[in-house]
Amino acid sequence: MAVFNSDESKKQTFTFGEIFTLTGPVKPATQFTGPVDVVNGMNDFIFCQSDCNVPSDQSAAVQPALYPAANTTGSQSFQIPGVGHAINLHNAAPSAFAHTLKFVASNGF
Repeated sequence: MAVFNSDESKKQTFTFGEIFTLTGPVKPATQFTGPVDVVNGMNDFIFCQSDCNVPSDQSAAVQPALYPAANTTGSQSFQIPGVGHAINLHNAAPSAFAHTLKFVASNGF
């Protein structure tokens, strides 16, 4: 709880205009050929407008859109139910960490 309270006390304004213009710095990594693991909170407002399953699994859609040459055999996505954008501050963070460690190990890193 102390980490969450510390983060909350340092937040600053963030407008809808900033959210909806994030496409500027986000460009496809067309030359990346390794595996990709996309981990999202299912209710991430910034990347999914609060529901990462509408109109379909937006987490799974990231890999072909941003990493078109990625190794699809080792790539995967994972959505954490009931979590928004700040995964590391949520009490479900350990499930994200466990998923990521499993992904890293299964791909030989």
